[in-house]
Amino acid sequence: LSQAAEDHFLFSSRVETMSAFRFGLVAAASGAVASAQNPPQCASISVGDRKDCSKGDEGSCNAQGCCWSPVDPNPGNAPWCFQSGAPPPPPKPQPPQCGKIAVDDRLDCGHGDEASCNAANCCWGAVGPNPGNAPWCFYSDKTIAHCSLGGDPKVPFTDAEIAEVMEHFEANLDIQGSGMVVAAPDHNTGPGGDYYFAWARDGALSMNAYLQSKPNLADAEQKMDSWLSWLERSQNQPDPNNID
Repeated sequence: LSQAAEDHFLFSSRVETMSAFRFGLVAAASGAVASAQNPPQCASISVGDRKDCSKGDEGSCNAQGCCWSPVDPNPGNAPWCFQSGAPPPPPKPQPPQCGKIAVDDRLDCGHGDEASCNAANCCWGAVGPNPGNAPWCFYSDKTIAHCSLGGDPKVPFTDAEIAEVMEHFEANLDIQGSGMVVAAPDHNTGPGGDYYFAWARDGALSMNAYLQSKPNLADAEQKMDSWLSWLERSQNQPDPNNID
């Protein structure tokens, strides 16, 4: 090459390099890196004309037939996932085993909407009402593991033992017909000394346990009324120590 031709070649190469560099800066400044799965019409939609498609990740966005293109910086809070103008694709058919999994056996797949759930090859099935908080998106090939140990469950106490426990427990309630609940019904409890004392909090816990142990309110009503009367009298007595 002549010196003039060589100089022209070097100048042209520098111009092409600078043009490519400037194009890269423009692309980086716009922050818009389009998803490879975008519908073709997405490229013609400007950032200012985007209509939010309400999907928070690229997978669920594309699964909904929307466009995905992050924007950074994004002072106008433009949506990264936006409508393409085309109708959404039909839902992906679920694996056939989804219908065979009982609600109580569902294992959470960790997706909060149907599109991302289907995109993860999981099952989607809404539950309502849902008192057990069963997942709507659940694995198609996994279920909750249930205990496989065999056993013959038995009640922990016999009826006679329960009756004895209740007898000792009720000895602490309605002491001498006063309604008071004490920690120990006698004045000789061993090394700890006298524990013939009453506390409002402990009394409330004891009376709640007593109420829960009865099949109906009528069986507990007499002692409950007596305790409430004692509690009201006690709370209205003046403090002999002048603390309160």
